[in-house]
Amino acid sequence: MPFTGVTLAHYFEERHKKGILFSTMVFSLTFLPTLIFLSVIFYNGFADAGAVREIRVKVLDKRIQINKGGGTPLVEFESTYERPGILLDGRREKEVSRELYERIVYGDQMTIYIKPGALGILWIEKIDRIRGS
Repeated sequence: MPFTGVTLAHYFEERHKKGILFSTMVFSLTFLPTLIFLSVIFYNGFADAGAVREIRVKVLDKRIQINKGGGTPLVEFESTYERPGILLDGRREKEVSRELYERIVYGDQMTIYIKPGALGILWIEKIDRIRGS
């Protein structure tokens, strides 16, 4: 989408007297949806004063998903979170840090700390490893 904005700005810049102002406005508007989205995510976590909930999960599998930027460490876990359909119900796969990925062993227990979010959007604050059972 930003490329479209640059192309349109260049097109109108050549055809209008105030092309520089117009091109700046069009280019800026192409980034507006991204800015709004990131602002919502930031506000949801920053203004969250809710209590942290701890959820215990069991590691079922771990793998590295290969992509253009290298590899993304993923951990598959199973949970019995009390609110079905929200965030951590049943089997899930979650991206974790490389450090946590290397410490995790199959069958380990993990604690996932979630917060309710200022806008009601649940978010994961932290994931800790507990020794295997």
